[in-house]
Order: sequence, then C-alpha cells, then structure tokens
Amino acid sequence: MQGNAINHHQHEPEQHDVPVQARHITRDKRGIGQEDQGNGSAEQSIRQPDADEPSIAFVHGNSPVCYDGCSLHLPRNICLDLDQMAVSPHPDVSQFRLTHLFRDLDRDVLAQLALHSRWRMLEAAEPLFSQGEEGRSFFLLKSGAVRLYLLSENGQEHTLELIGREQIFAEAVMFMGGSYPVHAQALETSRLIAFDSAFFHGLLLERPRLCLNLLASMSRQLHGLVQDIDRITLQQGARRLAQYLLAQPGILQQTGRVIQLPASKQAIASLLDIRPETLSRLLARFIEDGLIHVDASAIRLLQPEQLKRIE
Repeated sequence: MQGNAINHHQHEPEQHDVPVQARHITRDKRGIGQEDQGNGSAEQSIRQPDADEPSIAFVHGNSPVCYDGCSLHLPRNICLDLDQMAVSPHPDVSQFRLTHLFRDLDRDVLAQLALHSRWRMLEAAEPLFSQGEEGRSFFLLKSGAVRLYLLSENGQEHTLELIGREQIFAEAVMFMGGSYPVHAQALETSRLIAFDSAFFHGLLLERPRLCLNLLASMSRQLHGLVQDIDRITLQQGARRLAQYLLAQPGILQQTGRVIQLPASKQAIASLLDIRPETLSRLLARFIEDGLIHVDASAIRLLQPEQLKRIE
C-alpha cells in the first residue's frame, strides 16, 4: 500500500492527566470514516469492514500499521484526514473468483488479475464512461445499479440495459475497436471492480477455455438484448412489463417467486419504452388482478402462468 493512500498529519504527543475519550471510526459505502464518541483509552479504533468489502490499511511514516483481523489501533498523536481515507485500490480474489467468466482460472492467474484490477466507487447519477471513450476496462458490479444508454440527436436518453449486482459488462469492448459503444451511469451509490482489458486480452490468447467462457457470456448478453428489442418493438406495454418481470432472477418461496427490481421505476419505464405513469398504472392493474404483490422494490409473482399469457 502506498503511503499516500490517506493524508495524515503527525503532531507532538499531547499531555493528559486523565484518560482521553477514544474515537470509534466506521466507514460508509464510499469508505469515508464516520466518528462516534465514546469512553475508552487514548487511541483510535477502526472496525473491520464487511466481509464483501475491500480491506483498508494505513501508513505511519514508512511503516504500515498492523491489522490484527479485527481492528486497527492508532496512537493518539496521529491525526487521520478522514475525507481523504481511501480503500485498497485492488480487490481481493474472493470478490470475483466465482464469477462465471473467471471460475475456471487457476489461483495464480486470479491473483495476477486482481493486481490488474481496481475498485471504482460511483455516486448516484455519476457517469462511469461515455460513448466513444477508449475502452480500457470492463466491469463487475458488486453493489448498486448501473444503466447503459444512448443519446439521440435531440439529446433524449434511451436506456438499453440495466446492470444488476454481480453482473459483468463492457467485456466485449476489447473486440470492438477499443471504444465504448454506449454511455454508462450509476443509478445509485455503486461499487464496481474495473478489470484491465489489455491484460485480460493477453490471458485469452493463452487460455482457450477462458475464450469459451467469454463467448458464452457474450451469447447470453446478445440473447437478452434480442429479447429486449422484441419487447420494445413488437409487444404492447402490458406484455412488455409482464415479460420483463418474468425474466428477472428471483427467490422461489411457497407463496410465489420474489424478484427485486434492479433499478428505479423511472429507469425501468425507460427500458421498456413506456411512460413512468403508464408503468405505475400497469403495476396497479397487475396487483388488482392478483398477479403480483408489491412491497417497495420487491415483487412477488403470484400468478406467473397468467403473466405469460398477457397479450
């Protein structure tokens, strides 16, 4: 870890006649520290991040502060600039090794891939890349939601795809002349892993099985886009929505399959080429007909066979 991962300022040790309050620091989704005041010894304690989050580390001078697996304890005379605190730039292999594209790779190759990847944090509405931009990376979404869209000549946005958690995207760019064909934007606070396309292209030249994995991934994506085109151009609004709901991954329960909408209703309406108010009316109609039950962004499909028959 580079010593400039955070800004820190050293001060002369303070003299205290009584114990000093400890500062307990946690992190939000962006890795920014938040401080809670409490009684304790004269040191700062930083709780361990969630298991699916990248680890963090600090440097005191030229020596790293040891991490014992539970917390970091820093001397009181070190002042952390929490606004500059950054997560580790490289993800751990465990963050992506089960992804279908990488599951057949050896551990040593996965370790190399991790060194040629980095974390990206996006706020809601923040762009990830633009159409025509050089495609140096492809991405795995770990949390949040991202939409892929095009802009018409009059500036109107047309949503092409909504990217959900644990989904890889932009992996085909390395074969398409090196530039992104669409715009990508975060719909909410999102965390992604960006993989180096040039390094991955080198792996493809050496490993035929990896090429097959990539072809399978791209084939599934192409099939999904063909279905999207069919929904938008050939089907009425109610059928588009019904087919979209049926196509979402979900959890099978006794009272029906439960799906989680990957984005806001406005974004889904744009994807289905209907107005947001039309989407709301269709959902209300499906609820009234006993086809679905809606609880915030979770939808229970009560009558999937009837949804399939909607024309």
